Amino acid sequence: MKSTNSRFNRTEQDLREKVLSELDKRDLVDEMNAQGNIIFLALTGAHSYGFPSEDSDYDIRGVFKAPTEDFLGIKKTPDRTFSHMSEDRTIDIALDEIGHYLSLIANSNGNRLEWQNSIIIYESPEFQEFRETVLESGVSKALFNHYLNFSRNLAEGGRTEEQSVKTDLYAVRAMLTGIHLLKTGEVQPDVAELAMLYDVPIVERMIDDKRQSEIGDPISYDRKELAETLNRLEGELENALQESTLPEKPGYEKLNDYLIEHRKGGL
Repeated sequence: MKSTNSRFNRTEQDLREKVLSELDKRDLVDEMNAQGNIIFLALTGAHSYGFPSEDSDYDIRGVFKAPTEDFLGIKKTPDRTFSHMSEDRTIDIALDEIGHYLSLIANSNGNRLEWQNSIIIYESPEFQEFRETVLESGVSKALFNHYLNFSRNLAEGGRTEEQSVKTDLYAVRAMLTGIHLLKTGEVQPDVAELAMLYDVPIVERMIDDKRQSEIGDPISYDRKELAETLNRLEGELENALQESTLPEKPGYEKLNDYLIEHRKGGL
């Protein structure tokens, strides 16, 4: 498997080739291909969010399409997901079968929406049409709840036993991504870019702290400053919802029609 994307600068392309080479070396490419036709693979997490460290792992996310005939016979229904964590915990893979992925998009799952807007390391010929369909039908005001609740959960330590600079960054990033999406309809996961756009100076210091320690305590900010920042961003998120011109809900019918046509095309 080779990266088919030539739209990026040399540094970005080098990263893509490095990740794909690592996957191939560990025979993970063959294991992923065994699930079905890969529509895309993306590098998410810290690399996509704008704060990778020397020891950041590779979070690989993507979508595959299982053979249509596997859904029609008496055999066991194909798996809806595929996951793999390497023994050294440096590679974390999570893939969705296209039907499962689109059902999550139809239910306003912002996490899945961001996958295809992260650092794409492999794309099939059908990826661009797939991506356009998901963006056209999956972006709506209903994503407000995803970003609000996701950020609150992170800020309160809901996903981890201990809070850290990394989880703090994830909380701020979720708020900013939600604000930008509701204002523009664009899915932008890079918190460094968003912080400059929406004037959130704490982010630069948070990124510097995170680079010194992946799971360490804050050095250049305190929890009061973080809480004040998140409270302000929550207000901006609510304002963005009120002013948003996005559709109220995802385009379920179009997503469903797209899936049915692709299933038919696999016969």
